[in-house]
Amino acid sequence: MGDGFMNMYLEIIIYFTALIGYFLFGYTKIIKNEKLRKKLSFIFNLIAVLILLYEFVLKKFI
Repeated sequence: MGDGFMNMYLEIIIYFTALIGYFLFGYTKIIKNEKLRKKLSFIFNLIAVLILLYEFVLKKFI
């Protein structure tokens, strides 16, 4: 149980936080401003996609 173990859990937590943020801002009306809601949804979606890209592609080459 070294650093790699904790990094794995940290990545999972960040990934699910990004997904929850994406769905929360993308499909609910919590934020009334449409432009801000779309920007936040895009940012959270981008974070989730970048984490997946890192996990499945970049980690194999690093």
